[in-house]
Amino acid sequence: MVDETEDRPVLVGVIALVGVSLIVGLIVGVVALGGARVFGLSGGGGGGGGGAAVEPTLSLPPVTETATASGPLITLTPGDEGEEGGGEESAPASPTEPTTTTTEAAEGEITLQVSTTTAGPMERIDVSGIYTGGDGAILTIQRFTDGSWNDIAANAAVSGELFSTYIALGRPGENRIRAIDPSADVASNEVSVTIG
Repeated sequence: MVDETEDRPVLVGVIALVGVSLIVGLIVGVVALGGARVFGLSGGGGGGGGGAAVEPTLSLPPVTETATASGPLITLTPGDEGEEGGGEESAPASPTEPTTTTTEAAEGEITLQVSTTTAGPMERIDVSGIYTGGDGAILTIQRFTDGSWNDIAANAAVSGELFSTYIALGRPGENRIRAIDPSADVASNEVSVTIG
């Protein structure tokens, strides 16, 4: 004969588990429904009262034409005005607006900039710039070593007169970097990066 008292604790445990699951599910459902109403996610009309639903709207300011320069502009970081020369300084519109310095790049000129002027050995350094009139060109990044310019294993494709790539330098001390278009024999300005 089978003793029914041995199966009773298992049955009571299953019933208790189902009951707790139902209660937790009910609480989670009520909280989710309340949250949806608080944050306006419910599908019904706007928030009680039986009024008409309010549709969200988006309004944009009118489109106006702005004056543009004849070529690409280069924004220099503070302190670079003397290096590039000939920059025009724009007056800030308000005391809290930063002053930017821009200069217009000449046709066929490569302007190079780096993300940092100091880096650790083999640390990634982003290289970018503008090659006016050089759309589609492939630029080679070079470093000045032992009295001559030597290619670094990095090329940059020019798209829309803009280019970007990255380099990693291992030689400690000052490293002079430039970009060159070998097909047109056009070189950029030099940028110094100190590794150490």
